[in-house]
Amino acid sequence: MRLWSREGLAHALKALGLLLLVALCQCEQKQDAGQEPLSPRVISSYARPATVLIVTASEAKVRIPIFTAGAFNEDRVVKSVAGFLGSTGISPYEVEYYMQDLVQYVIGDMVSNLPEFLKPVRYETQRYSVFHSGTGFFVSPDGYLITNAHVVEPDHEQIELWVTVNFLDKEIGKLADEFATILSNNIASSTGFGLTEQGLQTLREQSRLLYAQYVSVESIDTQKPKVLLTQLTGGAPQLENALTAEVVTKGEPAPGKDVAVLKVDGANYFFLELGDSAQAQQGDTLFAYGYPGDVTFAEEFTPASQAEPTLTQGALSGRRALKEGWESIQIDATIKPGNSGGPILNTRGEVIGIAAFTIGVEQPTPFIVPASIVREFLARANVPVGEVNANTLNRLYREAVQDVERSHYKAAMPKLEQIEAIRPNVPAVQKLRETAQLGILEGRDRTPNPYLYYAIAAGGAVALLLVVGGALVARSRRKARASAHPAPRSAAPDPHLTHAPTVLADAPTRYRLTVQTVTGESFECAVPPQGLAIGRASDNDLVLDDRLVSRYHARIALENDQLVLYDLNSTNGCSVNGARVDRCALQIGDHIQLGSTTITVHPPSA
Repeated sequence: MRLWSREGLAHALKALGLLLLVALCQCEQKQDAGQEPLSPRVISSYARPATVLIVTASEAKVRIPIFTAGAFNEDRVVKSVAGFLGSTGISPYEVEYYMQDLVQYVIGDMVSNLPEFLKPVRYETQRYSVFHSGTGFFVSPDGYLITNAHVVEPDHEQIELWVTVNFLDKEIGKLADEFATILSNNIASSTGFGLTEQGLQTLREQSRLLYAQYVSVESIDTQKPKVLLTQLTGGAPQLENALTAEVVTKGEPAPGKDVAVLKVDGANYFFLELGDSAQAQQGDTLFAYGYPGDVTFAEEFTPASQAEPTLTQGALSGRRALKEGWESIQIDATIKPGNSGGPILNTRGEVIGIAAFTIGVEQPTPFIVPASIVREFLARANVPVGEVNANTLNRLYREAVQDVERSHYKAAMPKLEQIEAIRPNVPAVQKLRETAQLGILEGRDRTPNPYLYYAIAAGGAVALLLVVGGALVARSRRKARASAHPAPRSAAPDPHLTHAPTVLADAPTRYRLTVQTVTGESFECAVPPQGLAIGRASDNDLVLDDRLVSRYHARIALENDQLVLYDLNSTNGCSVNGARVDRCALQIGDHIQLGSTTITVHPPSA
């Protein structure tokens, strides 16, 4: 049996205590290691504040023809008269006797062939605004976004077709009907010949052909893309509330590499982390997140509902190499117009690609641009890719999401307060906070008591101490039996032992403190003669599991029978009765605020 020295036992006891405490504290954090697949609800929550609606506005200038009395094509009128003479055999000298027949013939010819008889005398310019929407997401906290190239630079032929179908067809129909009515009335008043219903219908049809022949799109001016932080406005997309984005670099629409890198002003943005698209395998579960246009702008829904993104789920179906020299990924998650540029996420919440294009009409097959190509464009623009765990805002948000998912509502509250201080008025965060508050009010909170871990660790250490102490006693007895006159041994101080934490200390003191923690638990704490060191670090006398508290936050000293609070240059400072202080003599009943922890000073104990 191996016999240990006192120094070795002290080392072992300290090491075991630390290991036990770390193991206990990490048992709740094991799920955060990112190895287990996340639920769709958590993935949606992760992506929500980082995903944005992108709108690109284009202005189409259209030429509208104007027809007046001088718009007649004289050559075509002469041709019509010649046609009358040829068909009737009447000589030009006899025309005056057949004038009514001639007029009726020419009117019939004109009604049936109106575009040949008229030409514009001038044009007017009308402007039509076209909005092209897509999805994007932040990849860094300093305002860099990813979307499709075709979202920020729409195809002009498609815009012209859209303007024609949605604006000009209606405009042409309106102008043609008005023109046909005026022309019909003028014919009747000037010649006495009224058109039949059939003749009037023919005139309307010919008038539409006339306007369609001369109406044309002169030019299309596409503006800079607008980024709508719908998580900041919380309503229907409004361009006046949007951020103007600069296009840093972009590729070409499919079959090209359909990627664009954008930049907006500002900082502290929520962002998504790029994954390794090469590791994605056929059959892997994927999630498409974005703003499909048919739902986002549907008038049937409220503005708040329109501002909510859509999550669809599918699988990686396969990989397809394009002739342009890059490989796209085929998926079966539902993707619609408006999803373009949106993130495609794996079960760890990482972006493995962006929605790009579809093949087919009746049942289109979606394809995405892999994250490896997105990284190419980011490298081209010298944009560093953000790491979620290295960013305080995003790390706190994800931890709060996990807390709420586990019903650890009290644990989530201080994290959400920190997020609110860094970036306020984010509906995704506010919604999470409302959920946590409701869970606490309804008694559904399952936040573990952090001091239970200390108690368990202390119990384990005490048990070890008893075992080791028994071994030392047995060893001492054996040594005593071996020698009736043991040599005296000086008791050198053990440099590895420090003063014990005084939380819940039983040492006599003139003051008592009540500590209310971030989880709502409270306990009493004594102030020993040597004072009380407070902070998150484990070697403080009063250790607070509060992220708003610095490692070495404050110290309460006993000076001339008076308690004095000192701020140890903490990050978030110390407050006494609501006032920020660096040093303050404490009185009975004072309330000390350190982060989310409240400490109250009580009268001297008996």
